[in-house]
Amino acid sequence: MTHRADALRTLLFASSAAGMLMAAPAMAGDPATTADPQQDQDATTLNGVTVTGQRVRREPQSPEFVAPLVDTPRSVTIIPQQIIEQTNAMSLQDILQNSPGISFGAGEGGQPLADRPF
Repeated sequence: MTHRADALRTLLFASSAAGMLMAAPAMAGDPATTADPQQDQDATTLNGVTVTGQRVRREPQSPEFVAPLVDTPRSVTIIPQQIIEQTNAMSLQDILQNSPGISFGAGEGGQPLADRPF
């Protein structure tokens, strides 16, 4: 072991020990105090408080968030449960495999893991 590794190990141990020591007082607490019956008799009931206010509604600036979903230029594909059952799909990939515009990996039948250099 080098001197640098020993110093790093010592620093790590010291900071871990300091962290544990600082957390220990936070776990200690005072014993629970019991309710005093005399305090219950001295308690007073206050009147209700009504709070009124205003709120400034800030709308998103992007038209993507302001426009209704019907007006957004995106396609939505719904795959009925009957199709899922007929194709015996067991995963999301099985369900989306025949959906237009969806391909997995490098196209249909592609090997995405074969493209990795390591």
